[in-house]
Amino acid sequence: MKKLALNLPAILKMICTLAALVVEEPGKGVEKKQKAIQLVHEFVHSMGLYIPKAILDLILPPLIDQVVGILNQTVWMSPNTISN
Repeated sequence: MKKLALNLPAILKMICTLAALVVEEPGKGVEKKQKAIQLVHEFVHSMGLYIPKAILDLILPPLIDQVVGILNQTVWMSPNTISN
């Protein structure tokens, strides 16, 4: 269990990345963020991990923003961005 605790930030970042990819559609940023947060909550709960909801509610919004920022610069680059 110690190894899981040490890797928890990396695990949450991977889960947030997957959630952001699952809910991706153009526009509706706030709605997508809420869907991603809900998916992460459900996944953490389904895995039997105990992370208090208050903690997840505190760390997930900025973590998802960070993940989406990275995805915007890499995976979700538009053809116009690539040619510039």
